[in-house]
Amino acid sequence: MQNFQAFPSYDMKDMAVMYGANMLSSGRDMVNQEVKNYIKMSRLQYYFAVDGPYVRNKLKLLFFPFAHSVSKT
Repeated sequence: MQNFQAFPSYDMKDMAVMYGANMLSSGRDMVNQEVKNYIKMSRLQYYFAVDGPYVRNKLKLLFFPFAHSVSKT
């Protein structure tokens, strides 16, 4: 009777996982490099600069919309 394994051994699975992680890492590095060529990070930081008071005011507006006064002119 033949000794047949239906699933690959753990060594093969580990090699496949390492290969996939390596491919993912190299792809991520390539995307980061291409993004840096076209988009300046200083320009993005302007749009995503948030601090504590800004977040607190937005959460207050979200949880208590009835307390927000809207000026009608």
